Amino acid sequence: MRISTALSLLTVLVMGCENGVTYDTSLVESDADTDTDSDTDTDSDTDTDSDTDADTDTDTDTDTDTDTGPPDTSSLDPLCHPADPMGGSWTKSYDITAALVDGSFEDRVEVQEGLGGVLSPSGQIVYQYHSDILVGGTETSEFDLWQNCFGGGEAKMLEWWGFATIDVGGTPTALDATGKPSLARQYLPPVADLTTGTTWSYSYTLVIATTLPGMGPVSANILTTGDYVASAGKEEIITGLGTFQAWKLTNTFVQGRGDAADTAGVGTFIDVENLNAVSTLWYVEGLGLVKETTIDTKGTADTADDVVHLDKELTAYTGLTPI
Repeated sequence: MRISTALSLLTVLVMGCENGVTYDTSLVESDADTDTDSDTDTDSDTDTDSDTDADTDTDTDTDTDTDTGPPDTSSLDPLCHPADPMGGSWTKSYDITAALVDGSFEDRVEVQEGLGGVLSPSGQIVYQYHSDILVGGTETSEFDLWQNCFGGGEAKMLEWWGFATIDVGGTPTALDATGKPSLARQYLPPVADLTTGTTWSYSYTLVIATTLPGMGPVSANILTTGDYVASAGKEEIITGLGTFQAWKLTNTFVQGRGDAADTAGVGTFIDVENLNAVSTLWYVEGLGLVKETTIDTKGTADTADDVVHLDKELTAYTGLTPI
């Protein structure tokens, strides 16, 4: 049973990857179609030698279609954050190597698509992007993330939705989950702070609601705490796409996945532990995240215990211009 893999994938995308089902137009369109068709057909057919057929067909069809159309996104900054542009139409592709809970590794490809400004599920005007995860050329999961920049210039992740197909006793099974931090999670500071260097801390509960095979609806509350350090200025980073000048951030965090599974009553068959990890991320101005490495420290200071939890690198992009 690979439910543990799916849970790991969903939570790692939110915490480890920092950012990431077809796009649902109901998010941006409220179409209230009240079709009241009162069709009164009173057919009184009195058949005598002379046939008087009085057919009174009163069809009052009132179709009140109130289509509000797409939301007004004029309040959104077209760029949002120079280190992670969200506006416009763009795509990014990443190669990923991810650790599974059984200690093995899996190669994945992530394809992201920027969907611009939308109305989020919670009713906020924000930016959305869609992400498809492929293993061996087959899509295994997909995600939608909603994020935005705020008055102080910081970028935050607000909520997400994920879908994965998992193996349960040899049967492909759909797993659908939604997540929303109790507090919007800042993943980038104002650009001025990237120039001078800065630190910030965070603590919130990630609420995940899903349905597990054989168990029905399950809700897990994942307590997550961490500290970011943004280095002053840019540094050189070499990737398969070339050499970039990038802002470097380090995120040291603890994600209570194991505690959440136990509390939700699924710890007996979801074999997942709390994650103590350090993520190093490089963001290129005008392009966004180009490389990420997450190390599982196992909660100890002994680096001999460290294992790579996630390695992610940008391999292609469209609609964006690095600076």
